[in-house]
Amino acid sequence: MAGRAESVKSHPFFRGVDWDDVYYRKYRGPIIPQLRHKADAQCFDDYPDEKAGRDPYTHELQKKWDHHFKDF
Repeated sequence: MAGRAESVKSHPFFRGVDWDDVYYRKYRGPIIPQLRHKADAQCFDDYPDEKAGRDPYTHELQKKWDHHFKDF
């Protein structure tokens, strides 16, 4: 079986992509954001910090959700 990166690269969505050209940065991105400074993060959404403690992952939650991730 091919590596996980190979399975993504071989997906039909990426048909025609020359991955060596991507690696060597020969493609120009379709959207080039204007940066105000080196640490400019204006194009990223802000999210509130997570609360310090998380609720426990109970057996009931496991029964409800784990089947969604069986092949993950």
